[in-house]
Amino acid sequence: MHEKLYQTYFAPGTRGHEFINRFYQRNRKQLARMDYAEADAFINQVFLRLTSVRWNAIESSEEHYIIKSIYYQCWNLLFQQKHAAMHQARDLDVSGDDGRDYRMTSDHPDPQSILEGRDLFEQVVLFKASLKPADVRILNGLIDDRKLTELSKEIGISYNALSVRIKRLRERLAKHLAACGFEAKTIQRHLGAEKIL
Repeated sequence: MHEKLYQTYFAPGTRGHEFINRFYQRNRKQLARMDYAEADAFINQVFLRLTSVRWNAIESSEEHYIIKSIYYQCWNLLFQQKHAAMHQARDLDVSGDDGRDYRMTSDHPDPQSILEGRDLFEQVVLFKASLKPADVRILNGLIDDRKLTELSKEIGISYNALSVRIKRLRERLAKHLAACGFEAKTIQRHLGAEKIL
């Protein structure tokens, strides 16, 4: 079974191999810090994680199941390194001063969309961890759909200055998410509805 998995999805030129290689190239700096200095080491680790697949238990399309598993394992390996930073960011940034939960959920019922929304949310949390406290308050205000006049008074800057900071913040967030490999349509579907982007 391991030979079948390798030949069908992990050998050079296969769909799985190409996906993992592209993922590695987009996230090379972070993965290199995790002892994956070469793409092959990362590909082998994903392969090892999928060797426990019970082929006879797959009810849907085998290819779809394996490619989704590869996708999940790639992100899982990447987030292992960021795990501590994510927890710190969640503790500090997910809930506002008013105790409300600022986590975003997908408004699309299909599982792929929900997974994309969760991946996107984790990246937004990581992005928030890199911001100054005032920018975190602005981003939380956008997520909470607060009025800009109210937000500008709270932060202590003019409405125009707030608008400029929001524009720059949106540009930085969009650039961060694009660098993480999210397509523009995915970003817009999940964050556009929240009026964040």
